[in-house]
Amino acid sequence: MGSKTTNTTTDFYISPRYKASDYLSIQLTENSNREDWEKAINIFKDRINGRFLKYLEIIINQDTSLSEFCGFIVIAIDCLVIETLSQFFTGQKQTKGDHTDAFWRVFVNSDSFKNEINYDQTKVFYDHFRCGLLHQAQTKKLSRIKISRPRMIEQVDSINVNGGLIVDREKFHTSLISTFEQYCNRLISPSLTVNPKEHHTRVKIQNSLIITDVDLRKNFIKKMEYIARNEA
Repeated sequence: MGSKTTNTTTDFYISPRYKASDYLSIQLTENSNREDWEKAINIFKDRINGRFLKYLEIIINQDTSLSEFCGFIVIAIDCLVIETLSQFFTGQKQTKGDHTDAFWRVFVNSDSFKNEINYDQTKVFYDHFRCGLLHQAQTKKLSRIKISRPRMIEQVDSINVNGGLIVDREKFHTSLISTFEQYCNRLISPSLTVNPKEHHTRVKIQNSLIITDVDLRKNFIKKMEYIARNEA
């Protein structure tokens, strides 16, 4: 959809149903009332669902070969959404620093992922799946995308994580949907918080990536402001 000029302001769609002006008119702050936050989250959901997730659901729910062989496209789009969510978590315009940490940040702040994948596995997932699919249109080494596996994430070699991972794309995608919904709920109802001092024994850096609801709200506003004022 093209841009529309209103007076001196260039308005444009930031989701299938909403324009930048729809978000900016809310004048959202960290302390805005629930109604305003619900309006903002509806725009955010329309952006993520309307551009990405709903199309995956159409493919996944097809009772044809489209659904049987959709693993690459499902995980590729899931990776795109994970990286986008990480930017919302931090208020970044784009992913900066260690990109593995961008994925880890989402996983450790998610009830659906945090007990299913550890940091070393996240590094392999980022390299073998995110980078493999984006840059080579394939997974790397012995990493594979499967379905109907006993666990979401399994190591090809139980001792050497670098040998590759087997990812159950159905379980992974379902967990991402749950993570997306959990994030939206935390923004609307900030009492639903993750304790920033929560202990996790897998790797020390986790605690530095746990994000409070106060920061989630502040960083959501930063990211949405950038989108609404700068996206072309």
